[in-house]
Amino acid sequence: MVAMSIENNSGGNFEQRTFNAIERSVILRTHTDIPEQMERERAIIIPGDGISDQEARGLPELSDYRIRYNKPQGELFISRFRDTGVRLDLPEGSGTLQLGFDKVKVVEGKWPRIPSVETALRYCDHIADSYDRTHGIQTTSILAVNRLIHDLSNELQAPSGERLSLGELEQRAMQVLVRAGYDRAISADKLYMAQEVLKAVGKDSMQRENPSRSRVILANIRPRLTKVLLANENKRNKYRYLGGVLYRERESERFALSQLSGQIKDLSTMGRRDHQRNLSESSVRKSAVGAISPVVMKVAPYVQVAAEARFLMNSRKTEEEVARLAGYVGYERALELFDLPSYYDLRSHERPQRLLEVAESIDQELEYADTKLPLQKAA
Repeated sequence: MVAMSIENNSGGNFEQRTFNAIERSVILRTHTDIPEQMERERAIIIPGDGISDQEARGLPELSDYRIRYNKPQGELFISRFRDTGVRLDLPEGSGTLQLGFDKVKVVEGKWPRIPSVETALRYCDHIADSYDRTHGIQTTSILAVNRLIHDLSNELQAPSGERLSLGELEQRAMQVLVRAGYDRAISADKLYMAQEVLKAVGKDSMQRENPSRSRVILANIRPRLTKVLLANENKRNKYRYLGGVLYRERESERFALSQLSGQIKDLSTMGRRDHQRNLSESSVRKSAVGAISPVVMKVAPYVQVAAEARFLMNSRKTEEEVARLAGYVGYERALELFDLPSYYDLRSHERPQRLLEVAESIDQELEYADTKLPLQKAA
């Protein structure tokens, strides 16, 4: 749409209209740690899946706009971007001169659907680990090129009779680039670095070996390499932060459920003839339902655990209540629970056992969920 507007220049305010259109369509991404001329990028974001993108954007946020959840299932959606490797040249003579750029990159925006908060924690940990500054696969691949540039530069400084030939240096460079995955790269930055390294170990335009030219080319790769390292650090920080948001939400919801379980167990220590027992039972059921309401419980698997507990403690098994429960746990599980007698149909001596069964079910679910955590959090 922007390109069409640029080609049809007929109005007096065309430059300003083009400027505004591009600014609305394009997002500026910068890394402030390095000089501006090295890092200014513009990106157009296209949805990876139009349906899921539209669905996710309409969902409530989970303490951060990049994390959404749906009701009542409690599935999570975490925004991420993928470089498509596509760069668009903007025509000359447009408002791009005012904007200070003449190219834009195209990135794909996605909202992966994640079934539970533990799965989301593993997802964030996996991505953050891949961008870790010391052992992350994405960072080590960049550092491999950094070492390659250093080694090639040193080799090219040796006297002509002592250094390896360009053919041997090219072979060494190819081995490192393939091992680091640059032969499969989509990122324009990685492709640029790989191409420049190979250009540096090739002959010049006069088909001569030119070590000085080669060293200049290698030196000019370093700003791009620094930019990618900073971008990796930003991605690592993003997913570490989002993992923290998810972990705090998880702990909050688990606390509400464990509190309910503890209160029920306290009831079981009271004698059957204790007058306070009946009052406490009623109080626990009422307060617990508020403590584990849909307002408090947001993410799977805890929305499902809470829904079952509410149903077993307070439901009169009406059609509306069963349908509501099915929205959380599915119709098959809802029908299983429907076959159990309502709490209100139980005899007085049977009700404490029902509550204890609810507490035991909560404890089992919490214990099982712990086994799904990333290893470092589980430890």
